[in-house]
Amino acid sequence: MPGTPDFLNLFVQPPGDLLYYLTVFVLSVISVLMALGHRLRHPESRTAQHYVAASVAIVVVWFVVMSGALIALLSNQTSDALLPPMERAAHILTVLFAGWAFITADSDRWGRAGNLALLGILAVIIIGYVITGVEWAGSFADQDFNLTSGGSAWSFITLLLSVLGFILTLAYIHLVRDAPLKLVFFLVLIAGNLATIIQIGQGVLIGDYPGPSRLAFMAALLFLPAILYRMIIAGLEAALLSASRTSSAAAISQMPSPTATSVVPMVPPPAAVPAAPTTLAGAVAERESAQLMKALGMMLEQATPDNIPERILNAALTVLKADVAALLTTQDANYADITTGLDKVMSRSVTGISINLEEQPTLQNAIERRLQRPLFTDRNADELRDLYTRMDISSVGPTYFQPLVSNRELRAVLLIGLPYTQRELTDAEQELLKGIGIIAASLLALSHAARDSRLQAEERVIEAMVKGVPLDAVETAGDLSALELLRDELTSARDQIATLNQQVTELKLQLDDERSRVALSLGDTEEGKSISQRVIALNEEQQRILEERERLSARLREAETALASATTD
Repeated sequence: MPGTPDFLNLFVQPPGDLLYYLTVFVLSVISVLMALGHRLRHPESRTAQHYVAASVAIVVVWFVVMSGALIALLSNQTSDALLPPMERAAHILTVLFAGWAFITADSDRWGRAGNLALLGILAVIIIGYVITGVEWAGSFADQDFNLTSGGSAWSFITLLLSVLGFILTLAYIHLVRDAPLKLVFFLVLIAGNLATIIQIGQGVLIGDYPGPSRLAFMAALLFLPAILYRMIIAGLEAALLSASRTSSAAAISQMPSPTATSVVPMVPPPAAVPAAPTTLAGAVAERESAQLMKALGMMLEQATPDNIPERILNAALTVLKADVAALLTTQDANYADITTGLDKVMSRSVTGISINLEEQPTLQNAIERRLQRPLFTDRNADELRDLYTRMDISSVGPTYFQPLVSNRELRAVLLIGLPYTQRELTDAEQELLKGIGIIAASLLALSHAARDSRLQAEERVIEAMVKGVPLDAVETAGDLSALELLRDELTSARDQIATLNQQVTELKLQLDDERSRVALSLGDTEEGKSISQRVIALNEEQQRILEERERLSARLREAETALASATTD
C-alpha cells in the first residue's frame, strides 16, 4: 500500500493480521469474564446485566468472523471472499453493542427506546451485510474491497455510529458513569475511520483490509476492560461503604450511655485515619432512617385496620412531598383497580378506577418484576396521559410505581405522582420510596390479616347463636352450612305445596263446571249414567289428591317445628 505510513498497516500484513484477530478475540473474552463475575456478585445490578449482554454479543460476533476464516481455510478457499465485508460488519456491531452498554447501563432513563433502537440498527446492519457479501463473493477476484462502494459505505457507517455515540455520551454526561473514558473510546474510533475514509478518497488505500480502522479499533477495544474494571471497583467500594455503615450503626447502638458521675476522657482519633467519609455516610443513613421512622409514625397514628391504606398514602405524600398517591390492586390479569387514592393539591380522593394493563406496560413490568419503575414525560407520554385522564387530572408529570410485597405476595402497588410540580424524585427519594414500600407492605399484610380474623370471628359468633352453644364450643362452620341447606330445602318444599294447592283448586273448579254441563245435556239416559260413573271416579281422584296435599302439609309443619326448635335459644 504505497503512500501510507507503515505503522498504520501494522495489522494488515502477516503476521500482524493474525495478531490482530487473536488480540480482539482475547480482549472480548476478558470483557465477558469481568462483566459476568460482577453480575454473579451483584445479580440485581442493571449495569452488570447490560455489560454482560453487550460483551457476550461482541464475543459471538468475532467468533463468527474467526469461524468464517477457519471454514475458508479448511475448504481450501481464499479468505478474501468472506472476511472483508464480514470484518467491516463486525466493527460496526462491536461499536453498536459497546455504545448501547455505555449509554444505557447506568440509567433507566432510556427505557425500551434504547433496546428498540438497538434492534432496529442491528436488523439494518444484517440486511446490509447480506447484500454486500453476495455482491463481493462474485467480484472479489477482480477488485479491492477498499476501492468498492461497499468498503467506503461500511467505513462511513462506522464513523457515523462513533460520532452518534460521542454526542449521546456528551449530552447525557451526568447520567453516564466514566464518561471521559467512553468519550476517548469514541474519539479513537472516529479518528481511525476518518483516516480510512480520507485515504480511500485519495486513492492511496488499496487492498481488502483497512489498516487505520484496524489500528483504531484495537486501541479503542482496550478501553472496554478498563471501563469494566472501574465498574467492578465502584461496586466493591459501594459494598464496603454499606458494610461500614452497618458496623458504625452497630457500634453506636452498643455504646454505653454517659452518666453524671462518669467521666470519659476525650481521646482524639488517629490523624492517619480520616473520619469525614464515614461521618458523611453515617449522616446520610441517619437522615434516611429518620425519614422512614417519621413515615412509620404517620402511618400508625390513629391507625385502624380499615384506614391503613389512607394512612400509608398520607405518609408517602408528606415525606416525599408528592402531589398524587394511590394504591392499585390486581384482581384481574388485565386490569388494575385504584382502591384508594389522594390528590393532595386538589384535596380530593381518587377511587373506583380501573386501569387497563395493556395500556400501561411499565406498570405491568413493575408488577411482574416486583421492582420500582418510573414514568417520564419525555419517554412515557402515552402511558401518563392514559393514567391521569382516568384519574381526572389534566396535567401529567413524573410518576413512580412501587410494588408492595410481603412474604413474596404482592399486596398492592403504590403510585406516587408529581403532575403539578413536574419534578422528578432524586436518587435518595427513590431509595426512601423503596423503604416506605417495605413498611407499607407489612402494614397492609397486618390490615388484611386483621380483617380476615374479624370476619371469621363474626361467623363464629353467628354460628354459636344459631346452634345455641357457647362460643368456645364452635369449631367449624359445617353445621351452619347444613342449617342453611335445610332452610333452602324447606323453602322449596313450601313453594311446591303452594303450587299444588293452586293446581288442585283450579282442577276442582274445572270439574264442577264439567259436571254441571254434562248433567244438563244428558239427563237420565244410559249414556248419562256412564258419564256419571266417570264423574264419580274423578271425584275420588280429587279426594285422593286432597289427602296427598294434607299429608304434605303435615310434613311441612313437622319440618318447620323441628327447625324452630333447632334455632330457638
